[in-house]
Amino acid sequence: MDFELVIFDLDGVLVDTSPCHELAYNELWKLMDIAGPRYESIAGRKTREVVEEYGARINVDPARFGEWVQFKQELARTHLNSAQIAFDDSAECLQRLTGAGQLLALGTGASRKTAEMVLRRFGWDAVFSVVVTGDDVMTGKPAPDIYSVAIERSGASAERTLIVEDSDAGLEAAVAAEAYSVSVRSGARIDHRRFIGAFPDISTMLAALEKGEL
Repeated sequence: MDFELVIFDLDGVLVDTSPCHELAYNELWKLMDIAGPRYESIAGRKTREVVEEYGARINVDPARFGEWVQFKQELARTHLNSAQIAFDDSAECLQRLTGAGQLLALGTGASRKTAEMVLRRFGWDAVFSVVVTGDDVMTGKPAPDIYSVAIERSGASAERTLIVEDSDAGLEAAVAAEAYSVSVRSGARIDHRRFIGAFPDISTMLAALEKGEL
């Protein structure tokens, strides 16, 4: 299939930020004095959604939620600035796609400040024609909002868009946005005709794309 737009998720696809976010959340739970959830159960969700959900379970002024969101995000950014987070094949694959004239977008549940910091760090800020973050939508994945907005702003059609994801929630969002999807690095799958494959990494997925196998 000839895709006019390829949308990449960020965390788990281009970079592995999970250890950084997990460390930040663990410090947040200490600050809130609660036993927080396993990181795997909240990965990919907007920080504010998580803070509001778990903050509502304790007797505390909701005015503190904003303080906790900022605490977690700033701590995560500190780790993201220094940790080795880029997957080995990410830069090369993005270069190959842009060199071939492929229109690219980024759709991530991360905050805009965090996403842009990561993109600048690796020189990817000029790669994506559109960047949609968790700050740009009311509802994060598995709702389709992030991907629907990215498709609309790119001027593409959903039926000719491929979304590259790693999570179940992300694949659900891709299906809801009426786009095609693949998973990389995780083995995640969804039972839908527009899900077209699980790949061990982006390189393998891109090889299939270049050979016209997708």
